[in-house]
Amino acid sequence: MLPEADSKLRRSSIQRKTLFPVFNEVFKFPTTYEELQDKTLFFYVYDFDRFSRKDVIGQVKIDLSTVDVTSELEVWSDIKKHTRTHDGAGEILFSLSYLPSADRLTIVMMKAKDLKPVNQQQSCDSFVKMTLLIDGRKIKKKKTTVRRATVNPIWNEAITFTVTQEQLGKTKIDIALFRHDLLGNNEVMGRCFLGHGQPGKGGQHWGDMLQNFRKAVAHWHDLMK
Repeated sequence: MLPEADSKLRRSSIQRKTLFPVFNEVFKFPTTYEELQDKTLFFYVYDFDRFSRKDVIGQVKIDLSTVDVTSELEVWSDIKKHTRTHDGAGEILFSLSYLPSADRLTIVMMKAKDLKPVNQQQSCDSFVKMTLLIDGRKIKKKKTTVRRATVNPIWNEAITFTVTQEQLGKTKIDIALFRHDLLGNNEVMGRCFLGHGQPGKGGQHWGDMLQNFRKAVAHWHDLMK
């Protein structure tokens, strides 16, 4: 609902393996009748997958000033195509997990999609470099193997770093995707950052890991130029 009635996210249950989902769920918003005249209700339909990637496949927008909400009513509406705007350099999927007993942080670099090759090329060779920073100091760098001639590379490689529990609150990970050049002129195509206090998905993913020690938590991230 916009303008927002509160900060609570309302989400239905997941209906699996069907093109005709039935929910029968009730959601409530704290608002007055007078305030509804200036509000718009948005419904987003998502395609959910096991890697926490939730793609918006459609949306419905209802201007509440045009609806009589003084009594219960049923509204049917066409689902409109949702166009996702993103000016970045593609997206990357990886999981995070932390094992306290071994002070081990594991990043499983899974795959990337929709990379933007330079000079209007149709494909590129790429790899990912991960840099561990603690208190702003670079501690360790590791990288994946090179995946060749694709804008949708798949790695499925595990990278580990030694980080104590006391250091987790001061740790940042720089995830940088590079275009591989045979002459050594590797170029950064996009990057994202993880860690405590990082804005957006970088901080959210880190927080999810801290709440689920020993469990791998996977998220998609936008790669920014």
